[in-house]
Amino acid sequence: MADDDAARTRPLTVREREVLTWVAQGKSASQISAILHISKRTVDEHAQSALRKLNAANRVHAVAIALREHVIEYHDPAGANAAQQLPSIPLRSRQPAPRR
Repeated sequence: MADDDAARTRPLTVREREVLTWVAQGKSASQISAILHISKRTVDEHAQSALRKLNAANRVHAVAIALREHVIEYHDPAGANAAQQLPSIPLRSRQPAPRR
């Protein structure tokens, strides 16, 4: 798959992985810039570089690829207790739509 090849042949820098990790947690570029003590423009540049390397269409797609390929890990900001309160939903439980 093209996404797999991109993630393996063009590894992300530490900063690109940090930015994508914060994006995965729902942080805006402004919030990430404050957290990492860098400018918003630099955050945007790291995000765009990660998008190119992962061949992603947007930040959400980049996060999905990075999570799937174990390039980044998702850390639940609400903690483990919040996850225990939510129902467990299998990732591949959706059935394809019937053909007409």
